[in-house]
Amino acid sequence: MPTIHRNVLVKRVSVICLAAGVAALALSGCAGSEPTAQAIPAGAASATPTASALGSDTPTRQTPAVDTPTPPLVESDAPPPAPPVASAPPSPPAPALHVPTACKALIPLSAILDDAGETVDPTAFAPGLTPPSFADTSNGALRCLWAGYDVYDPATAAIEISIVPRVSRAVFDAYRAGIGWPETVSSVAPDAYTYCTTAGHVCGFHELTPDYAIVGFAWNLHTKPPEGVRASAQDLLRRVNSVVATLPAPKP
Repeated sequence: MPTIHRNVLVKRVSVICLAAGVAALALSGCAGSEPTAQAIPAGAASATPTASALGSDTPTRQTPAVDTPTPPLVESDAPPPAPPVASAPPSPPAPALHVPTACKALIPLSAILDDAGETVDPTAFAPGLTPPSFADTSNGALRCLWAGYDVYDPATAAIEISIVPRVSRAVFDAYRAGIGWPETVSSVAPDAYTYCTTAGHVCGFHELTPDYAIVGFAWNLHTKPPEGVRASAQDLLRRVNSVVATLPAPKP
């Protein structure tokens, strides 16, 4: 077989590729051709784009998102917590008593029963039987009440006495002016008075001393005529005056 030189064979293959009109093969080299090495000057940039510049065709693995499972709700048989309960406001302190005596020492129950003419018992003071405005426990007053079957019933028999410390002349005179019934000067003391309503169902008494005022009422003494009720009011004033006259000055 005749010897064919290498360079002649390459030329022939090249001519065949061009005749076939395959431009892609002419650019990239035809099958069976041997690529010729091209020298690249040192320091020159490569004409072939890098994968980092063009983007790689190699598929990348993406980590799928992991959904954290929500634990199921567990129903409990335990009752719901009780709502907070507001505490009751503290009770105000009891007013201090500035009168150095007590109701049972002020007048004995036997005298009360005698003046009432019927059964009355020591009773906690009822707001329904209001004393004069200055005879209030906030002033340190001593308030005493003896009443029958129902202290709130306006027909109940009752005797009420208050001893009020440090009452001025102006306050005492204002009280007298607001009574609305004619007064009678009492023989018990120069500044002591009694009065009764027209029907005689209620008689009252009041007195001003240097340190205290005495204020009292006799209500609905059913067994006594009007004059008997007036006499009972006078007797109550006399008894209370004898005790108050011996009291020391009011407590501060």
